[in-house]
Amino acid sequence: MAAITPGHAGSHRAADGRSAGWPIRLGQATGSRSGGSNMAGAKMSGKTAVSDDDIVDRWHPDPMMTDAEFIHQRALAAEKTAIDGRARKNVGKVLAKTNLRTLMGGFCRFRGTEAQERAAARYRSLFEAAIIGGAKAVDLSVEPVDGRGANREPMEIGADARAALLAAQKMLGRHDLLRWEYVVIGDHFPTAYALRWFHRCNGRAVEDAKDEVRKIADRLAVHWKLQSRA
Repeated sequence: MAAITPGHAGSHRAADGRSAGWPIRLGQATGSRSGGSNMAGAKMSGKTAVSDDDIVDRWHPDPMMTDAEFIHQRALAAEKTAIDGRARKNVGKVLAKTNLRTLMGGFCRFRGTEAQERAAARYRSLFEAAIIGGAKAVDLSVEPVDGRGANREPMEIGADARAALLAAQKMLGRHDLLRWEYVVIGDHFPTAYALRWFHRCNGRAVEDAKDEVRKIADRLAVHWKLQSRA
């Protein structure tokens, strides 16, 4: 798919920062990811090392829990809730350390809503799966039930990711896509965004940057039905 074809990174940007063509190619919206960046380049671009603020405790589905055990635990939780009135929201989940920077790129510093963060995480995941063909561990000894799921070929997973990514890119349009990938794929934070797109980095500009990117996240959240329209 032309929108994410490797080998075209960073070579299609006009002098004023606008794209020289459509669809957006890998690296065009974020700057080239090849060539090995150094610390000086990171500082100039507004990127910083992962900090303690990027590592948080979050609930994730328990990969060791079977469907039968989940149904049993959910029934027990419902019984307990009926007794004491306290909702159990984390049935079948485990608390684990999560690197938000890895999960959603620079958007982890934009203080988005849950739906906005899910949109950022999904976009970044699709982008990476589309580039590498969705390579993942595949247990070839397990017979696939319906031809999909865990035993799908990596190239098939990559093709699906490219299709979903291209649909999202077209929905966003050139203007918002350049800004969105600058943050989510390029790992840039609000201050860097304000400098890049507003050419200033005072408090007002940084808040405006957060607001602008969160609105783009809202569009993706609606596109993927991660939230309903207000």
